[in-house]
Amino acid sequence: VVPQKKMRGFMWSKIPTRVATKTVWMETPEIEVKLNQGELEDLFGRKEDEEKKTGAGDKETEKAKIVTLSDPRKAQNMAILMQGLKLTKGELRRAILSMNESVLSLQNVTNIISYLPGTEEMEMIQEYIKRGEDPELMSPADQFFWDTHTIPALKQRLECFAFKMQFHSRMPELVPDVEAIDKAATQLRASKKFLSLLEILLGLGNFINGGTVRGKADGFKMDALAKLAETKSNDPKVTLLSYLVSYIDANYPDLADWSAEVSAIGPASKISLSNLASDSALLKKALTKAKESIPLFEKTEYDDKCRDIMDQFIVDAETAINKLEADLESATKKFTGVAGFFGEDEKSVQPEEFFGSLNKFIVLYNRMVDVLKEQREAQKKAQEVARKRAEAAKTGRTKKENPAKAAGTSSRAVPASRRAMSVRTGETTNDSTVDDIFAKIQTVTKSTRTVAPAADGDAEPKKQTTTRARGPMARETSTKAALSAADDVLARFSASVPTRPRKKKADGAT
Repeated sequence: VVPQKKMRGFMWSKIPTRVATKTVWMETPEIEVKLNQGELEDLFGRKEDEEKKTGAGDKETEKAKIVTLSDPRKAQNMAILMQGLKLTKGELRRAILSMNESVLSLQNVTNIISYLPGTEEMEMIQEYIKRGEDPELMSPADQFFWDTHTIPALKQRLECFAFKMQFHSRMPELVPDVEAIDKAATQLRASKKFLSLLEILLGLGNFINGGTVRGKADGFKMDALAKLAETKSNDPKVTLLSYLVSYIDANYPDLADWSAEVSAIGPASKISLSNLASDSALLKKALTKAKESIPLFEKTEYDDKCRDIMDQFIVDAETAINKLEADLESATKKFTGVAGFFGEDEKSVQPEEFFGSLNKFIVLYNRMVDVLKEQREAQKKAQEVARKRAEAAKTGRTKKENPAKAAGTSSRAVPASRRAMSVRTGETTNDSTVDDIFAKIQTVTKSTRTVAPAADGDAEPKKQTTTRARGPMARETSTKAALSAADDVLARFSASVPTRPRKKKADGAT
């Protein structure tokens, strides 16, 4: 029964007849549904004035005309994706056929694959078109689905497109990981300095464990290296690790840079061989699936480039995967070999476990080297500060005891007559001789004073108050005595000063 007027519509997802025959709808009882057609048309039919409304009313009417035949959630997500890309359904179709990575990202392609309608949904869209309905009234997502349904193997094309992008992003990650395992195993096997360090540590450990069941060991597993920092001594500041670092620094300085010989252990400690093998196998499986899908890519139009692009990609990808597998096999053999060489179980040991223990030891060792270096520098600075303080204190005491000497000046003034004589004679004068002159003069001057002799029985002379003689006779006698004494001293001084020979006058000189 068809209503006599346009109805508002009830938005449901119609199940195709082919599918409905296998569902609950074949089990429902047959009930004669008597409908009041007029009542329903009045309640749910469109009014004439609604169709004439403008503005918001027109938008609501237009929206009501849109038909969504595929899953509403998928259709909504697909519409959002198209709006985000700002592509029409035709532009999106061409981007898929040309595998244009500058337009579509891996995430875009993966989402499109998940939004594609199922078989039943596609049949509903086809039935809608067969009834002669206007395709423009379908939702944007359904229009895209209808526009691309004629592309042969659309889903397989999108899957190959996604795999191509995954391959180009995953291979640059796998190759360095394989190389890191190979390099770490090679370095560790060839390192002489690391072997020397292990020998030193074996000696220390056997001494510490002497007299116990752990003593007299011929070797130890590498996981013990990370436990060095946990082995405490009686001194809270010293561990077996710090002792080892100090011991090597003092006795074997040529081993200080041993960790540089095994620099690849750090990156290798984060890699899992089992994950590498799994990822490599998945890439190879996906490549095989892509090769099987390519024959389905029949060229439908001039801009369909999927077949040509994938043919060349398959050739390049096969070469890269074969090399990856060969390198991985070689790295695995090297790793298991070096792990067995260091006493590990080759069948069960993994790089993240074996290299992880070694890397932890390397980090702790180098950190302890830095700590001890900082301590030595701090101690050196403290000693330098103490030395300067001691020198400053000593200088301060010297200045207090002899200010004149500390100031760099003499406590005695050199008479001008002495300086003049030094210039004339060209010789250095004797300080004591000059001093004798002035002392003699002072003695003569003092001798003009009279001192009473000690009386009989006295222990020492009595000090008398002296007075200067008065009158011209006394002054004349005092002056003569002083001059005579000065002449005597000067004569002796002249005798002590070397006399420079005089130059002979040239003939004819006056």
